[in-house]
Amino acid sequence: MGQSGGDIKEGFNITIQSSIDRIFAAIKGESVIISFTYSSIDSDGLNDGPGIGTLYVNDVKKATVAIPQKLQDLDITKYLTLGENNVSLVVENSEGAEKAKTLVYSIELIDLYLTSNVKSMDIYNSEIALPFQITGSGTKKLFYYMDDILLAEEEITSTNVYSHTFRVPM
Repeated sequence: MGQSGGDIKEGFNITIQSSIDRIFAAIKGESVIISFTYSSIDSDGLNDGPGIGTLYVNDVKKATVAIPQKLQDLDITKYLTLGENNVSLVVENSEGAEKAKTLVYSIELIDLYLTSNVKSMDIYNSEIALPFQITGSGTKKLFYYMDDILLAEEEITSTNVYSHTFRVPM
């Protein structure tokens, strides 16, 4: 589930451990938060104070933040782009880059939604054509249900907006 790194270099014991899965997908528009614990203890066994975290997304530096020694959440939503995001958080203790630990996350940001203009309260006496649009690129698997009964399923691939009609049998 998490990744940790801890070793003693010249009297320092530095650890950083993720408290969430490091590979996941998120929906565009929702908050994407990484959660982790950071600790740095000096040779006297004392708390070394906050570290400095540098956030990289797809090898591009996005932010530098103070990282206190505790379980914490870091909102990275605004730094992600659609598709695959390789996220690295490099945390240095008070001794600098020689005393750094890294967490790596693989996050896929998805933009996907379905819209239709069918009137759900209308009464239908025959087969109906159910028009809809799916917005978002990639391959999707559609499941058509009515009254908890699976009518059909299909897989589609689109690059942006996919207009489709499903015929609901009588």
